Amino acid sequence: MGGRLAIASTQTALGRRFGNYKPMEEQAVREAIVAGGGRLERLAYAFVDYLKICGHLGEPAYNYHDNTSINPPYEAAENLVKGLGISEDLVSLFFISLNMHEHQDYYKGYEAGTFLSALINSGPWKSLELPVGHLDKPLEHLGALNEGKIIRVMGDVGAFAGRGMGRGRLIIEGNADDYVGSDMEGGTIIVNGNAGKKIGDDMSGGTIRLNGEYERIGDVRCGLIYHKGKLIR
Repeated sequence: MGGRLAIASTQTALGRRFGNYKPMEEQAVREAIVAGGGRLERLAYAFVDYLKICGHLGEPAYNYHDNTSINPPYEAAENLVKGLGISEDLVSLFFISLNMHEHQDYYKGYEAGTFLSALINSGPWKSLELPVGHLDKPLEHLGALNEGKIIRVMGDVGAFAGRGMGRGRLIIEGNADDYVGSDMEGGTIIVNGNAGKKIGDDMSGGTIRLNGEYERIGDVRCGLIYHKGKLIR
């Protein structure tokens, strides 16, 4: 599937995916899409190019199926969003529009979360709040490679939340899947819901605070992990 066909599919999806929303959410999403205009379309093209690079859409320029490293796909996303004039409202609009992509065959939560993390990290803002209730599939790698932003996620996230972050804060007001804070070097992650396995795996610094239940701590090199206020690692 080529880039323009993917965008056309997305535009068609914009007209039929509102069944996933409650009435008040539907109105908010419609207004957001209209407000995004050409800026949102340009960002959607960048997202499609990113998926092609990752090998999920058309012929890949590079193959990034190996999830052992966050850096190659993150750098690809970072390069694609340069020069797009990213603003806080555009990040929010793109985030809202992800519901239109996530039901397509080419959509992967891992790449979407990495692309969104690159968007968040590219802007001048200090903090950002992300509601995730409209998404059916939790975003993975959300908050990856954070270098100083305060990111509050209003809902559940997938695996590898906050992966490789060096500074800043990631606050998850819901549940988190496996590998929270893996490879992190600094900053703070707060999970106010439950968390999965391998928490803090290979982390070398920073702090993870678990305020719900969790399954298992990973192989931690250095750093602090608290459970309900008590230091456990």
